[in-house]
Amino acid sequence: MKMGAEPKDRVYEDIKDNVKLVKVLNDYLDDYNMSCPKEMKLVFFLDAIQHVSRIARMVRQPRGNALLVGVGGTGKQSLTRLACHMAGYTCIQIELTRGYNYDSSMRISSCCMKALELKETTLSSFSLIPKLLWKSSLRTSTTF
Repeated sequence: MKMGAEPKDRVYEDIKDNVKLVKVLNDYLDDYNMSCPKEMKLVFFLDAIQHVSRIARMVRQPRGNALLVGVGGTGKQSLTRLACHMAGYTCIQIELTRGYNYDSSMRISSCCMKALELKETTLSSFSLIPKLLWKSSLRTSTTF
């Protein structure tokens, strides 16, 4: 991947040199931090590099998706945001509240679709992350 290329011209290529790969990732991270109000600080150790590479590859596929499972605080959201930024996509996060229901989900979906039509964008990454554990004994969460 070359920094600064148009999203449609970016090609997924095998990089053998880890130093070069870390430099490219740091360049994308700097670009992300300049374009987003909330700064993200990441350290690119080997596992993080492998994970962001996998996420970037999956997101760029037609209808590409992934379910990231792991302990909280391991960087799933941060690496996904960076991978979406690298691909030129917008990452949207929906926070569940006590009053969140099917109608809320449809309202949010229609707003996102209208935003996509206005920008003439064809693909966006949706991330549904439950922030509220219901008081019932059943403690499951669904991620889309």
